[in-house]
Amino acid sequence: MSSILRTSVPTYRWAALASTAIQRKIKGQNNVGIVTTRYTSEEIANFDYNISQCKDWVNDSLRTHPFVGLVKKAANYYDYAGGLLNQHQEAQNDQHVREEAMVQNEVDCRKIEYYESVADDVEKWSHGLLFEEEGEVNGWKEVKCHKMIRDKMNPNGNTTCYVKWLKDSRGNDASQVDEDKDREYPCIKCYSTFDAPFEEVCEYLSQETHMSDYNHLVVDHRDLENITPHSKITWSQCPQILFVKPRDFVTFCHHRWREDGSQIVVSQACEHVDAPGKSNESDEHACRAYSLRGANIISRDPTDPQNKTRLTILAHAHVGGVPQWACKMVINAISPIEPFRLFK
Repeated sequence: MSSILRTSVPTYRWAALASTAIQRKIKGQNNVGIVTTRYTSEEIANFDYNISQCKDWVNDSLRTHPFVGLVKKAANYYDYAGGLLNQHQEAQNDQHVREEAMVQNEVDCRKIEYYESVADDVEKWSHGLLFEEEGEVNGWKEVKCHKMIRDKMNPNGNTTCYVKWLKDSRGNDASQVDEDKDREYPCIKCYSTFDAPFEEVCEYLSQETHMSDYNHLVVDHRDLENITPHSKITWSQCPQILFVKPRDFVTFCHHRWREDGSQIVVSQACEHVDAPGKSNESDEHACRAYSLRGANIISRDPTDPQNKTRLTILAHAHVGGVPQWACKMVINAISPIEPFRLFK
């Protein structure tokens, strides 16, 4: 009998104290009902162990123990303590989920803020370059349409194209591309007028299935991440050009309507975990190139706003994986052809 008392009474007391302690701890809540006091993993393990041991003791002793009422009361306390502990753990899990959501929301907000500032910077950068429209000024060199395709691609001279070599203007992000911050990369700007209404041109260009009709330099592409309803990060690939093997690009793109009714799409090279780049040429994979910065503006032609549309393009790029002399050879080969094919 004395041995039974030594085991039953402390067990009963521990059960009562445990349930009371858990209840008091769980009541440490603030006004919005979020648990402010958390158990350590050691405390939870200790509670779980003792509750399990008590239940085993209750099952063995319920019919034979002389103090059946005491055993039942201890069992009730342990059930109550276990229930409170489960509720507390569920509350902690819910709070953890809320905290993770808050952290993720903060990360998303910072990402959106960063990319919106990138879009603003690129638009300001492009404005200064695109509206240097006085021809060959400030280092811009006009590129004439190749005579073999001129009659087909630019018969009326509606398209003009210029090239200038510029440093990477992306600030701190420029160091991710090339350690030589003084290196210059080709920048192409084009102006063209379409004999078609603004609405029809916008509708045509907005349809992804038409891309292959006018852009032969993109053979594959996919979206990697939507940043906002009007911006995203994309991956694309171009074919081999002369001796330069296929290249791929990861680019942030941002679209908006301007107050004058025109559309502008700006872009900037970036990185993304879903499309890591390779810096070397290989037959097994594409080498990473960079569409450093770019801007496309679609607007009504001021000379005939109802029937004509003006398209302005600015593209600053780094071929990647080849020396500058090789890059110049590629630009000299494609610039008299591809910009004019785009606007045919």
